[in-house]
Amino acid sequence: MSGVNEFSGYIAEIEAWRIKRETDLRAPDSWLSLTGLFELKDGEQSIGSDESCDVILPSSAPSHLGTVTFRENQATLHVTLDTTDIAVKVDGKTVREAVLVDNDDGYRTPSFATIGSVTFFVHKYGEHYGIRIKDSQNPVIQNFAGCIWYAVKPDYRVPGQFVPHPEAQSIQVNTTVNTLAEYKSPGVVRFELHGQQLQLLATGRTGDKLSVILRDTTAGKETYAAVRFLSVEVDDKNDAVIDFNKTYNPPCAFTPYATCPLPPRMNILPVAIEAGERYAGADYSHD
Repeated sequence: MSGVNEFSGYIAEIEAWRIKRETDLRAPDSWLSLTGLFELKDGEQSIGSDESCDVILPSSAPSHLGTVTFRENQATLHVTLDTTDIAVKVDGKTVREAVLVDNDDGYRTPSFATIGSVTFFVHKYGEHYGIRIKDSQNPVIQNFAGCIWYAVKPDYRVPGQFVPHPEAQSIQVNTTVNTLAEYKSPGVVRFELHGQQLQLLATGRTGDKLSVILRDTTAGKETYAAVRFLSVEVDDKNDAVIDFNKTYNPPCAFTPYATCPLPPRMNILPVAIEAGERYAGADYSHD
């Protein structure tokens, strides 16, 4: 009976993880709230909800909010609204002009400009800079039907060994928007799956969690074609737990306004990992 109880407990753990995953996707500031990404060019760009603007905001925003001046990799917002009834805030303070600090490829918190339910900020990706836009009232959030999952399979929770690099190694990977993303790899996770000795290069570490980006032979058939994400647990003895039932899709599986990394060559696995999150746009005709 202990085995049955252990299995039931594991199923419940994965189901709870999946519920949280879908709850996070429905949050007002989730990836589903993205409505646009507009690359910045040197000079002045108009911003507003009017389709003639260079940076187009959701329809709830003013038709002509102002301009963004971009010079020497720095963006400055100039609010030109005639009315004072509509407040434009940057990091919580009402402004008429403000420098918008970029997110440095996700390594720092950017300046957030808000007006009503709309938020925008400068997103740096590789050598490019753009205005990324979110709307907490984006209908995509309300219309989200949930994720598609494989059945929970305990055999896809496998032990492994984390082999740290003597020093974190800088690695570059391509992205879905044809730029380069740079990561500091803490090491490699080695494990066995389907009778094969495999390894995954970690792209980061936070506490006892290693970040991994990967692809397997289900890509483009049952799972997202470009990449899947996974968090690997590791203890102080470098013993690792690789639970592919917690493999999940990247933001670019849900929105065209994300800039997702592609897996390093080592992380393109020659096996089918039929576990974790599937992809709504995949071809299931062979099922």
